[in-house]
Amino acid sequence: MDAIHQLPARCKLIFRLIKEEGLSYREAADTMGLSVKTIENQMNIAFRRLFEIAQKNGLLFRNKAKKRFP
Repeated sequence: MDAIHQLPARCKLIFRLIKEEGLSYREAADTMGLSVKTIENQMNIAFRRLFEIAQKNGLLFRNKAKKRFP
């Protein structure tokens, strides 16, 4: 299943307006009658959920090597 389809409806719509249609946050806010802050919050939710879905499906790997500093 496409990860974007797993997003909540409003979150999915906002994500698509911005990422697929190329609208700015301000344009998406005006189109939907929402504040820019709401758009920012919904995009944060979308990115978090997509990240979790990618991790769950083994699409992201954590670098387990310890960082070394000179």
